Amino acid sequence: MSMEEGEPVDLYIYDLTKGLASLLSPAILGRQVEGVWHTAVVVFGREYFYGGGGVTSCAPVGTHTHTHTHTHVT
Repeated sequence: MSMEEGEPVDLYIYDLTKGLASLLSPAILGRQVEGVWHTAVVVFGREYFYGGGGVTSCAPVGTHTHTHTHTHVT
């Protein structure tokens, strides 16, 4: 069995609070919470994620409601 090259897949990680969870969580919760996380995968030039309407896609980093914080390349 040989290894075949495939399409690269990236995992995008977003903080839905845009940094506010990290800033305000100690005062509100009494403990540190770094973020409220949302993830998406990017493959074949599209970003796929699960939302209120099920699985949706857009251009990579194409949604303005989330702040892209990390990319994990696989």
